[in-house]
Amino acid sequence: MPPIDGSVEESATDNASAGLPWLLPDGTLPTGRARALVLLVVGKGGVGRTSVSAAIATAATRDGLRCLVIGLDGRPTLSQLCPVGDGPDVKMVSAGTALEDYLLDVGFGGFARRLATSGVIEVVGAAAPGIHDLVVLGRVKQLANDGAWDVIVVDTP
Repeated sequence: MPPIDGSVEESATDNASAGLPWLLPDGTLPTGRARALVLLVVGKGGVGRTSVSAAIATAATRDGLRCLVIGLDGRPTLSQLCPVGDGPDVKMVSAGTALEDYLLDVGFGGFARRLATSGVIEVVGAAAPGIHDLVVLGRVKQLANDGAWDVIVVDTP
């Protein structure tokens, strides 16, 4: 709602709704932060969620931010929508790859490969509903905390 005196007042929330969701509440860019700003793009299938994720990530990259866009559904559409070279980094994450990456990071490479090819992850996922989501979210948090990106856009199924 505009002020009563007719003056124009601009805030960070106005900017966010105007297409700049990566701005912090104080209206500044998240560069130089220890952790990345994580944006989750959610919605049911077929509504353009992947296109919106790619557009947000591409715009953030063009604004000079180091941006990673993560696809969780395993389809190559996200990679096809983001420009190559000057666009955001694109990564596909699944429960299997997230667990394998974690085990590789802590020095259990051989075990990680065996676990990934054995089908154990699917068995554990069936026995403990929600474990897939927990492992994937853990990987997103790990990526956000490593300091390589300013913004991470997650295309969630």
